[in-house]
Amino acid sequence: MNKRLAPLPQATSKLMFNSASFRFLMLGTFLVCQSTFAVPADVYINQAVQSYDGAPKFPGVTTDPLGLSVEISIASRAQSEVVFQTIPTVSDPSYTSLGLNTLTTDKAWGNEVNLGGSNRFLESVDVAMVNWAKAADYPVLAAANALGYQHPLTVLVYGVDGASNLTLLEQKTQDSLIPWRPATLDDGSEYPFGGTAFTTRFNFNDSVELPERIVVLIAYNTENSGFEAIGSPGPYNELNVAFGGDVPLVGSDVNPAEAIRYRSTDAFPEGVITKSGAFGVIAPLLTVRTFSASPSLDTPLDAGGYLVSATITEPGFEGDTRANFEVTPLDAILSLADMRQVADGAPKSVSVVTTPVGLLSDVKYVGGTGPPTDRGLYPVFATLSPGNYVGKVSGTMRLGYSYDSWIAEKITEGSIFPEFSGKYDDPDADKIINFMEYLAFSDPGVAETSRPSLLEVTQIPTGLTLAFDRNNEVIDVDYELQGTTDLSDPNMWSAIAIPPEGTLPFVAQERIEVDVPLSLGASSGFFRLKYTLRGTP
Repeated sequence: MNKRLAPLPQATSKLMFNSASFRFLMLGTFLVCQSTFAVPADVYINQAVQSYDGAPKFPGVTTDPLGLSVEISIASRAQSEVVFQTIPTVSDPSYTSLGLNTLTTDKAWGNEVNLGGSNRFLESVDVAMVNWAKAADYPVLAAANALGYQHPLTVLVYGVDGASNLTLLEQKTQDSLIPWRPATLDDGSEYPFGGTAFTTRFNFNDSVELPERIVVLIAYNTENSGFEAIGSPGPYNELNVAFGGDVPLVGSDVNPAEAIRYRSTDAFPEGVITKSGAFGVIAPLLTVRTFSASPSLDTPLDAGGYLVSATITEPGFEGDTRANFEVTPLDAILSLADMRQVADGAPKSVSVVTTPVGLLSDVKYVGGTGPPTDRGLYPVFATLSPGNYVGKVSGTMRLGYSYDSWIAEKITEGSIFPEFSGKYDDPDADKIINFMEYLAFSDPGVAETSRPSLLEVTQIPTGLTLAFDRNNEVIDVDYELQGTTDLSDPNMWSAIAIPPEGTLPFVAQERIEVDVPLSLGASSGFFRLKYTLRGTP
């Protein structure tokens, strides 16, 4: 089953067999064989990575000897068919993962799978990985590349026959960018995972024909493991393979209770491929794509990968090559809106604002399968849907109270009666109205022994410190600190900047302190804390 796909159909049809040394001509009723003795020549594909700009793109082609005529055919990889998939269509920000460095006997991990679909000529393999290494722990590497570090990854593809014999069909090693695990989310809030997930794609150009059952392995070297252990520590010791146990989206798992290990044993110190139940019902996350026998030809325009085939057509010469041609997407800017909303029992979604405008995005909410409904904190990850632009953003969404939802909860708890639920009512007769109880997050049905101070002023050598308590779970209230030196003019009040809600860590209530310098020549100053309930005239 180790067959290779015939050359891609050419843009123009010619009766020519460049891989042979003979040309066959039909003359009358006789077949005449003429020896051409074509001279082998080399053809090279260059300028193989270009940026998307909305215009058609073409790679460069050169030959040795120079100046030979060449025919080029280009097939978009987007037409490939997914024949096995366990990586979610919208990738998660992190996965359950295991590192090869934890098992010094192991060189590679993978899975044995049955292919779905109909096409069988290998186009690409995606492998999900998780990196736990942070840039701060590797300052030299981080100074060279703030996005991540380069490390070689290898994928191996075996065919499996009816007797479970393995045949190596493809093996590819490529340097891959391993992104650093973020220290925080983009808004400065706590990163909720130990590692960050990423997907590495291995594009294949020879289009090997696959059987119905294959084994796919992922390998990489660490300090103590891999086919060639490095022998010294590095961030690769914190590089993991992503695992999952869900039913494949396409294709099937030959044995869901077993994964595949390439490992050293006493009998086979160089390594042997074995089935293993050591991982339980989880296995490495993979996606396999295939071409049809005759993929359609395209003019590269949109971002993505393209398979390029170049064949020398110069009389007296022969030679061909295949290569990947990549049109890279442009960077877009993403931001998150509606990150503070009232929990009222309905699912709450964030909004993703993109530049350029109108780009589609996918949003993942940590802690559930969709937009949350209950009060709490929810890390949010947004990425652009595949296309001509790439971008991502993260932050923490807070679902909190409105006055109406808070007072309704107190009525349900039996703390107060409905007729005493107004903002200015005082059902516990402690001279603190419900609205002030709401801001202080105290119980309107339990009398307080002391009246809360709304704003405290303390003198310091350089001026004054203004302090107040802010209830961060109150979503429908705006706090504004103001100051003036002239009480007679209501237009003289000016805003004093206060810090936004702290994000690392998030807290329900926090003490806000603002230092205000003394103004030269000012004999007095006046300050107030203004509360505005949104939606209230």
